[in-house]
Amino acid sequence: MRYVVAAMLIAGCASGTDTTDSSTNEDLYQGNVALWHERTLVYCFEQPKLASMPADVRAIVKTQADLDARWYRRVWEFIGAIDVTWQSVQLVDFVPRNGCVTGALPIHYNQTTTNMGQPNGGFSAGLGATTASIEMNADFLGDNFEWGANSYHTFTAAHEMGHALGFRHEQDRPDASCTVGVDSTPGGIELTAYDPNSIMNYCNSQGTQLTALDVAGFERAYGFVDGLAHQCTDTNEQCAVWAAHGECVNNPNYMLSSCCASCASSAPCRDQDPECGAWSQDNQCNVNPGYMEPYCCASCFD
Repeated sequence: MRYVVAAMLIAGCASGTDTTDSSTNEDLYQGNVALWHERTLVYCFEQPKLASMPADVRAIVKTQADLDARWYRRVWEFIGAIDVTWQSVQLVDFVPRNGCVTGALPIHYNQTTTNMGQPNGGFSAGLGATTASIEMNADFLGDNFEWGANSYHTFTAAHEMGHALGFRHEQDRPDASCTVGVDSTPGGIELTAYDPNSIMNYCNSQGTQLTALDVAGFERAYGFVDGLAHQCTDTNEQCAVWAAHGECVNNPNYMLSSCCASCASSAPCRDQDPECGAWSQDNQCNVNPGYMEPYCCASCFD
């Protein structure tokens, strides 16, 4: 079963050194797709409803509570996949949260995704900062796909986040040797040499790690944000007050850039709900780990 992504735009590959290209990092995607021009990329999960699930999932999952439990497991897998791939490069800070607000990238598990009538892992609705959402196959919430790290699900999560960063399929390059799923859409910039094992290449046997060339391409495309990691300062004297009242979660589009120090936006383990501390003291980390572990990480583990 081969995985295909519906992409609305075309951009440079995650893998691909074009030593003849002398453009600066900031100019690499001009005319193609907008990069994320901030240090932080907030992505969010919208909870699916049982009534919207495909018949094969509803045949297995009988209650909303059971669906929630499966969804929380997949959310935790998704976050883990991003942490060990794109987050590990330490260029862009990927911040997950439960529930979506303006400026956050929605992750959905509410439809069956297919290509040519065959089920696949999902698709990215757009590339780069134009991405409207990442649509993961609702069948991941049933029993049609394996569970756990290093699975098709975690490959799909990392692959789709690559599209959200602005990277097209590696097999679409003119010098690609892979002929699986090539759509021959013109455009894009080759950032490194062709990489048959790229996370963005259909011929990589669904590997769930970034290659050295993936990392090199990511660093070249997003090198301009590297300095932002060392400029984590508050720009308003009220930042600490706002952060204490949960605005880092409620208003991340402003707070994570303008109140970076108070929100500690570069921390890999953070609370995504202002009530996490109180819930943790009420033993919810043990009673309700499905929610608390991914969304109240700092309160449960720090």
